[in-house]
Amino acid sequence: NQNIEEAEILLDDPEMKEMAQMEIEESKAEIEEVEQQLQILLLPKDPNDEYNCYLEIRAGTGGDEAGIFAGDLFRMYSRYAESKRWRVEMLSANESEQGGYKELIVKVTGEGVYGQLKFESGGHRVQRVPKTESQGRIHTSACTVAVMPEFAISLLNANNNTPDVGRSKR
Repeated sequence: NQNIEEAEILLDDPEMKEMAQMEIEESKAEIEEVEQQLQILLLPKDPNDEYNCYLEIRAGTGGDEAGIFAGDLFRMYSRYAESKRWRVEMLSANESEQGGYKELIVKVTGEGVYGQLKFESGGHRVQRVPKTESQGRIHTSACTVAVMPEFAISLLNANNNTPDVGRSKR
């Protein structure tokens, strides 16, 4: 960098040495920041990031408490979507007796939805004293979350091939 070279020449002058040292440090910090930004820009983009998505939450182990946890996850994702000005549409819900959900599927629409939510897929676990526990014991409950992009219909029917179905004769 030209700034670094000029500053190193100025280091020979005792009066300019301190100012040059500061300039060198600033330039090195600027180079490091630009390199980090460049690395991010060079990362390949997922072509699906801009799609809307379907979010499926299923209660796992933990009985009624897992259903309550599934409801908590749904409320958390709904509030996050609201903060991003996304739209959440409930497609299917199977409610549990204690006010949670056994499973639910929602469609989330908005800008960059799949790219923001895709890493939420997987198992989620909570350890807490449930409302249903009378003796104050800690329970572990789990839910699974699946996030799938909503592809355009034209992409799904791109080949428009109809499979041949038949039976073999013996």
